[in-house]
Amino acid sequence: MRGDDAVDIDALVEDELLMLRHSGEIPEIALHQSIHFLCNDPEGPGLETIPEEALMRLKQAVYHRYRVIVLRDLKPENRDLSIYRGPARSIMNFSRMERFCELESFDIGPVREEAARMLENFLAQELDDVKSGRRKSVMNCTFAELTDFALKLGLSPQDLPPGLEEICPSRSEYDF
Repeated sequence: MRGDDAVDIDALVEDELLMLRHSGEIPEIALHQSIHFLCNDPEGPGLETIPEEALMRLKQAVYHRYRVIVLRDLKPENRDLSIYRGPARSIMNFSRMERFCELESFDIGPVREEAARMLENFLAQELDDVKSGRRKSVMNCTFAELTDFALKLGLSPQDLPPGLEEICPSRSEYDF
């Protein structure tokens, strides 16, 4: 540790947790930046190691940030907000979260279940709004990509509302 040995690790970790809570689309990058700052950055505190409990808190913040960004794009009320990226982004972020949870042995089950319920509600609302002419579709993934996502969430194709294929684009906005 550089300088004063009386560094308050809890305060340092709290600062990094704040950064992780407000990180962008890939919270794992923010986690690695936090670790780098705490241990290796010349302007950081120069910790030799991060206590296991503190490191776990940082990783849990990544998990919670992923949850927020996966679910954000499955909320109909977000469709007109600048933060909204569409279901294709939920698909992408859920895949990233799956990899992170597998590497860190975190249980993705609760987020999977929550996302499944939200996806069902989102799709029903989106289909109803588009079919009634209240709005244009915000779907930015193909029906096949959406079906694959539903399967990952534990839903079957029969759980998807009929007519959904009509409002999905033939090409995805993102390459998965």
